[in-house]
Amino acid sequence: MGCNNLEGHFDHHFYEICDMFPSMHSMVPDTCFETNFRLIYKYIKRVKNFKDVDTFRRHAKPFGVKLDPFGIGNGKTATGSTYRPIEETCPTTCEFRDNGCLAQLYRVNAVQKRSSSNALRQAFTASAAALVSINLEKKYKDTLGIKGRKYKNRARMHVSGDFLKHGSIDIEYIIYLCFIGIVIQSIKDVEVVGFGYSHCGDDIKPYLHPLKMCGFHFRLSGDVSSVGAVTIPSFEYLPMIKASLKEEGIKAIGCPEQLYPEKDITCATCHLCYKTDNVDRLIIFQAHGNHLNYSMIQESSIIHLNKFGLFN
Repeated sequence: MGCNNLEGHFDHHFYEICDMFPSMHSMVPDTCFETNFRLIYKYIKRVKNFKDVDTFRRHAKPFGVKLDPFGIGNGKTATGSTYRPIEETCPTTCEFRDNGCLAQLYRVNAVQKRSSSNALRQAFTASAAALVSINLEKKYKDTLGIKGRKYKNRARMHVSGDFLKHGSIDIEYIIYLCFIGIVIQSIKDVEVVGFGYSHCGDDIKPYLHPLKMCGFHFRLSGDVSSVGAVTIPSFEYLPMIKASLKEEGIKAIGCPEQLYPEKDITCATCHLCYKTDNVDRLIIFQAHGNHLNYSMIQESSIIHLNKFGLFN
């Protein structure tokens, strides 16, 4: 691609973000967005077809960026993943924080402690995770033996952490994500770039739509709405909950992996969390965990259950 063509594409994406966030320079006054967008754009173009973590890391160094930890998935998830530090980015109001949060246990805990809340560094890392997920689609499809249907492999954002930075929504990071999303949508011809969950509640709601338009589908944990995801103690309550929500005009669906264990469904083959034809449904999970956090998760799931107003 010639320099003029490259520059033309960048300008198009840059103005898209300017239209989406017309006040971004006043929102984050000390940030030179155009300069940082150019760095991100050049990095994405350089690594757009790579498939291994080390290569992504090596090519980030000339830009003066050290990537945060990110994964390439496994047989269950088959997707790339990003991590943010819990201490700096998670709301203190989250009922799972310091109370059975899976991201504070085992390997994920060690990884999240090595991650950064630096928005630009996180943006480069998100780019790498999103691209490696898309680029490994064929490998995982063959490994999992998936045939005869469309298969999508998208990055799991924020295995740990959330959208905050020192107590407030990290606007700079969100703007970078939106820019990354429209660039990857364009060069890879995809609709969805990444997905995840947030405990930031009403504070993050104004940004869910622009993020979704740019390919990042996020759901609100603990929110009883069409963009929510809740955990209940047992699926025995599911029919009652679905009937109650139907009266309020909210469709709900149980996590297929948990609901139909005999069908051998996994996160890698389901994609319900970001399927574009299911974005209007509340996703309901059954409480799950290990011996260290299950009792805490169970207690929190009862709190979620009470949100439906069926047992008050």
